[in-house]
Amino acid sequence: MFCPKCGTTLPDGSQFCPACGAQLGAQAPQQAAPQQAPAGTNAAGAFRMPNAVSFTGLFFALLCFIFGFLPLIHVKGYGGWGLFEGNPFDLNVLAGFAKIFMIIQIILFVIYLVSQFVDFNKFLNLPFNVTEKMPIIYFSCYAAALLFSFIGGLIGGYGMHYPPAVCWYFAVVFCICGFIVILKPDLVKNIFANLVKKQ
Repeated sequence: MFCPKCGTTLPDGSQFCPACGAQLGAQAPQQAAPQQAPAGTNAAGAFRMPNAVSFTGLFFALLCFIFGFLPLIHVKGYGGWGLFEGNPFDLNVLAGFAKIFMIIQIILFVIYLVSQFVDFNKFLNLPFNVTEKMPIIYFSCYAAALLFSFIGGLIGGYGMHYPPAVCWYFAVVFCICGFIVILKPDLVKNIFANLVKKQ
């Protein structure tokens, strides 16, 4: 070992430097302490860029958001109610739950989006990895909303003819694509790899 003050070569385990008199035993804990602190209190490395699979999942999540929410801002054909107005429970319970799920989805979409760029586990002591779990939570909740809206529409009719509007079908397709991306990431990686090879 070497004296950190004067650089003199010393036997391992020395407590004092015979050359300059520096105390060595008290310095070792002081040097170790700053290295242990960042693990729980430092946000270093919390911000990152998503990989290709995460970006693909976000792309389909955005499409689901657009086709799932924008048509529901105000839809006169749905008995005069939209996402933020009216009471779909007047039609039936499933239609009401569909609206509740859709409102929850707005919050989940924001958390999903941020979690792909920020590692929440660096700030919070959570029992699960938010980055890994949020995609499946988002698309599962979205699928439930689509199912409730479909069955509720069949029962209540929403004051219009069925089948559902075209946006609903697009939302289903994008939701399925989102599930494929998060459940089969290797498939997505292979597709990107093949595209790169062709170029």
